[in-house]
Amino acid sequence: MNMPENEVTPRGPNETSSVDCALPTPTLPATADGVIAGEADRFFLPGDLEPGPAVAENRQPAADWEWVEQWRAGGERTPWGPGLVLAAFAAAIVAIAIYVITAGLSDQVIFAIIANVVIAGGLSPALWVARTLPVLRWISLGGACGAVVAWCAVLFFPIAT
Repeated sequence: MNMPENEVTPRGPNETSSVDCALPTPTLPATADGVIAGEADRFFLPGDLEPGPAVAENRQPAADWEWVEQWRAGGERTPWGPGLVLAAFAAAIVAIAIYVITAGLSDQVIFAIIANVVIAGGLSPALWVARTLPVLRWISLGGACGAVVAWCAVLFFPIAT
């Protein structure tokens, strides 16, 4: 049967072509006790209060934060110059954003207060966590100072409406 090359022909289960290739099946590495990494977490249900013993045994400390521990143990000097520049930049961005939002809502004072409370409530946890990390502590300082500066500017400088 003569068919053009670009046409697909159906094949049975035992027929193969030169295009078929066998790809290796990816496998997960096994731990020392023979449990496949990731297997224990697969059966953890969200409703369970505590993970089972297999999950607790396979949990490793977070390796993502090792660089913070190395940085703290290294005893490097604090980079005040670049840090304060970064903090000033973050403070300017946060102060301008809060001031503009508050000025935009100045006709409805209650909405302006609610917006500021929501912004402060949203920023606070992130700033609190970031205050101990090497670079993010400067952004945290700038964000906190920017919020305070914006609130002082809103209170002491009249908003033109």
